[in-house]
Amino acid sequence: MFKKQIKEEVFDFDKERMKKQILAEYERDNKKMNKYVKWSLIPICLVVIMSIIILYKNNSNISLNNPTNVDKENNLNFNKISEIKTLDADVKTEFSDLAILWPDILIDGNGLKLPEDLDKTKAYVLFTKEAETDKYTHLNSYVYNYFNEGKDRNIRMAFSKTEKPIRDYYFNEKDAKKSNINDYELLIYNYQKIYFAEFKIKEYYFDIETENITQEEFISLLKSIIN
Repeated sequence: MFKKQIKEEVFDFDKERMKKQILAEYERDNKKMNKYVKWSLIPICLVVIMSIIILYKNNSNISLNNPTNVDKENNLNFNKISEIKTLDADVKTEFSDLAILWPDILIDGNGLKLPEDLDKTKAYVLFTKEAETDKYTHLNSYVYNYFNEGKDRNIRMAFSKTEKPIRDYYFNEKDAKKSNINDYELLIYNYQKIYFAEFKIKEYYFDIETENITQEEFISLLKSIIN
């Protein structure tokens, strides 16, 4: 009885119906799989997007904090300063006639490229104390101040043949990138609207500080000195 029933069921087998059932099952399973893959990819996409955003922000910070090359011809690097601290410099200032200072320097003061509105000038000499006498007799540097009528734009240029000009402030100079003008090395810094430069040329140490001077004006000044 069982053999006969099996035989009848085998002969009643419908190939087309079975094929359709198999395809239907396959499509149903395939839809389930696609749905699973679709939703499983969402967290992965979010991770990728967040990684791109973080990487972009990090790169943006790097470009702001690192020195920026602004003059390809002379390889000028402006080192960004995040903080400046004041220093109580123990010095004595003596104002002097401009004609007295320039003969002792190896550049022509009339050859400086200054902004036209900086037509006011003051010059003075900085002295520090001698260790033996405790008197302000050690000549540290000569200083020129150029400024405009409103005194909101100015250039301070200090130079000395014996040592670096003294400052009344300091900042972190670690890892600063050097620049080059006419084969002379110099360090350039930028803090808000202030530019600094220090270098040695023809046995003289220079220390330059500007306020509210454009970057182009600053570069022109440097090139007129380092010629």
